[in-house]
Amino acid sequence: GWRTFWEQTIDMEDDGSETASVHSSRSLGSTARREPRSRAGSKASKPAAPVQAVSKLRPKKPVILPSTASIFEVSQAMASARSDSVLLVGEGNELAGIVTDTDITRKVIAVSRDPA
Repeated sequence: GWRTFWEQTIDMEDDGSETASVHSSRSLGSTARREPRSRAGSKASKPAAPVQAVSKLRPKKPVILPSTASIFEVSQAMASARSDSVLLVGEGNELAGIVTDTDITRKVIAVSRDPA
């Protein structure tokens, strides 16, 4: 189910690709705070929030729809769940794809396609 999918995703190692986390170069177990940069004559700034490992985050339950859902149904589900993506599953509940709000914006709205 979705829990297995998220657990496997969270346990994956960083591949070092350009889409990797901004903090991927740091140790995931580190909770050290970054020291703020000092500027001459500026007021003291607040220290940065501690860096957390992805495994410590609690993601929302994913929005899952059948791969036969229309873009309109996908966008309605995303809006009602306040989500920016939907997992599409095939007949055997295997992951068939992921649709994001960016996909809808660039591939449907921007080219004036019918979302139905």
